[in-house]
Amino acid sequence: MWVDGVQLSPNFPADHIVFAGSWDGVYLSTNSGNNWNNITGNKDNRYVYKVYFTPDFQYKKSGALYVATESGGLYILNQEGKTIIELKPDNPTMTVNGVSQEIDPGRGTKPVIIPEWGRTVVPIRAIVEALGGTIGWESTTRKVTINFETTTIELWIDNPKAKVNGTEAWIDADNHNVKPIIINDRTMLPLRFVAESLGCDVGWDNDTRTITITYGG
Repeated sequence: MWVDGVQLSPNFPADHIVFAGSWDGVYLSTNSGNNWNNITGNKDNRYVYKVYFTPDFQYKKSGALYVATESGGLYILNQEGKTIIELKPDNPTMTVNGVSQEIDPGRGTKPVIIPEWGRTVVPIRAIVEALGGTIGWESTTRKVTINFETTTIELWIDNPKAKVNGTEAWIDADNHNVKPIIINDRTMLPLRFVAESLGCDVGWDNDTRTITITYGG
């Protein structure tokens, strides 16, 4: 990968974060440049040649990144942003920062609480994409792969264990029956495990039966 405009985080001695511009966006490394992840996606095929910080920059906490392209474009990545997703069991819609959308467009799939587990499973694609991540499916091994910033989650249908950045873990340490399942030909993943593995906070309002997923801020 050809990069330019390499910049160390202002807090590099503590966080080991490095940013770099490339043809297909801004890349982030959290281990001093040994591994890289694209955090912006393609900037309209415009080469990123410089990355600047505001004086108060802290990754995911405060300040902003200014991303300059060779064609004169300027993008701002605000680190104070917060993504709030709200959804309810048995409801096919969710809100992302207050904007309503279908969880599984055109299919009407709803989050489901599995009674014997006491856990919620969902078709996770829309939630992952709302956060800015990507999701893939391997039919041969029946594996779901989720990528978001520096995190990769691998889950397998009917397997109560998953891998997060290569490390195997129980999906639910308290209930080893919790696992990805298929309902009506749709892959349903345990919501809390996925969301928390991606760095989100997950809340439950028993009065309104609302699940709130919060990332950033």
